[in-house]
Amino acid sequence: MNWTFACEKLAELIFSCPFTRQNIFKNRLHRYITETYPDVLIDSYLNGEKAQADEYTFYVSALLALEEEHRIKVFQSCIKDLSTFFPDEVNRLEKFLDQEQYKHHNYYYQRKERIDKLNRYLKRIDGAINNGRYALAIGLANRCLREYYRHFLKHTMKYDLKKTYSMNQMAIYIYRYILKYLRTNNIPYSATRLLFITITTNALFLAVTSNAYVDKALATYARDNVNSIVRFLLRYS
Repeated sequence: MNWTFACEKLAELIFSCPFTRQNIFKNRLHRYITETYPDVLIDSYLNGEKAQADEYTFYVSALLALEEEHRIKVFQSCIKDLSTFFPDEVNRLEKFLDQEQYKHHNYYYQRKERIDKLNRYLKRIDGAINNGRYALAIGLANRCLREYYRHFLKHTMKYDLKKTYSMNQMAIYIYRYILKYLRTNNIPYSATRLLFITITTNALFLAVTSNAYVDKALATYARDNVNSIVRFLLRYS
């Protein structure tokens, strides 16, 4: 069993429930996903005149769009009550969750280390900006982004980092990878919004390589966008 199959199975069980219970589970999913992943446009699906098949597909996609930590909590909140109706299926889902939680335990600490490192970078960048050292802030932002790009390419995309990749190349590869992932799993997310990865990377590349004048506005732009990009990538790595 993998997460795609598990999400399909959970949605299938919910849609197989008696009507009154089905609505309770749907509302629970709706509320939880809206709170933890507001980019998922649930209301546009649930309030429109959509066929049940479309609603089912959307719930599967929305579950896959959640970070694993939140997805596990959604499953735990649902399968306890679902076990009354589907004991065998829920038992299989519980075993799968136990395996994923064990893996997630190790993943959590690795992810925490990456977030802590990002926060240390941001603290240094903020210090450089506050002291008027804007070129240093840009350099640190570029170094931070390169480090997390390389991690994403190596651990998520399984690229060979013995090859030489420029920052712009890495950004394009990552953009294409995430866009393909979103489309494959029918996750509603604007491809245009993803372009901030390549746009920010190119702006940093030009600022670092062209010896252009760097002011506070550019340094702050770099800081805020690097923070957004890295935290976005951590959803997938």
